[in-house]
Amino acid sequence: MQRDKWGQVGKAVFKRGAQLTARFGDMLISDSREIGAFWNDNFDRRSVFIPYGGDLPLQDVEPMDGLTRRGYVLMVARLVPENSIAEFLDAAERITERYPMVIVGSSGSGGPIEARVRSLSASKTAVSWLGPLADDPNLYSLWQNCGAYFHGHSVGGTNPALVQAMAVGAPIIARDTVFNREVLLDTGMFVEPQRTA
Repeated sequence: MQRDKWGQVGKAVFKRGAQLTARFGDMLISDSREIGAFWNDNFDRRSVFIPYGGDLPLQDVEPMDGLTRRGYVLMVARLVPENSIAEFLDAAERITERYPMVIVGSSGSGGPIEARVRSLSASKTAVSWLGPLADDPNLYSLWQNCGAYFHGHSVGGTNPALVQAMAVGAPIIARDTVFNREVLLDTGMFVEPQRTA
């Protein structure tokens, strides 16, 4: 219901689905304690908390070609508004004065955010856009070797990408949300992105 990419109809359908789930579901499962609180506070339903796990690397993996260990900034996300993509791209101008930037992900359907990422990567040699990356070893290598991983997800409970980034030892800068704080506790840095444009 909080996802910016959904219009009023989509949000209404999601809300109705949540109401029906709360009313007729035999057992509710939540991936975060905050989502459990949502079910309790809004629908007076308890849920079973089952946290995600991440895959631990068997060994340190070398950085991908052209990258150096701890020498680049990384973002891995669907290119949609609620993942703070616009705010991250606003900061790209200053970040790329000092560090290369690697962006992994796509919107799945094009659109203005993806067009902005494409334009940025075409105009700045310091920006590499890899699109969606389904190759886990390469993705784990990117997380394991980055100097900073920006996790801008703002809604939706525990995000598996955040858990996996933690599992491989990425230094994490996360959007300051109850979900990200629940997962990271005191192991990351928190920011509240500000739009500059």
